[in-house]
Amino acid sequence: MSRSIHCTVKSVFQNVSKNEVHKMCDSENPDYRVMELWKKGEYKREVNRKRKTERLKKLNPEQEI
Repeated sequence: MSRSIHCTVKSVFQNVSKNEVHKMCDSENPDYRVMELWKKGEYKREVNRKRKTERLKKLNPEQEI
């Protein structure tokens, strides 16, 4: 089953001033939409790593990855 996070950079930061963006990305208290973008990025990196590993396993089945 695929997993989808429906949150885009454009939808979060559209028509937002630079100061508001800094407030949204504050490390102490980040905005929930910024956190959703972070989770989405982490998930995408994880999926890409898994795909790359599987692709390498198919190319070199005898080699340990």
